[in-house]
Amino acid sequence: KLWSSQHQFQEAIQSYRRASEKRCHPFGEADLALGIAYQRNSDYGEARKVFLDIQKKYPSTALADQALNLIKYLPHD
Repeated sequence: KLWSSQHQFQEAIQSYRRASEKRCHPFGEADLALGIAYQRNSDYGEARKVFLDIQKKYPSTALADQALNLIKYLPHD
């Protein structure tokens, strides 16, 4: 889903957070989507935390590689 307005980003963050938390097993795609939603909402600190967490939860995976790549383009705090 593409999110364009500030309100939609907030809804996306809530939806992806719920999807990530309600799973019995890790759901990396929801984690990645959550990080991207934070990034698009200009909440770079939270985006960075999520992307770093992905690298810890899913080491040596394509998902971890994606998270690392996204971190590279985040502005520094």
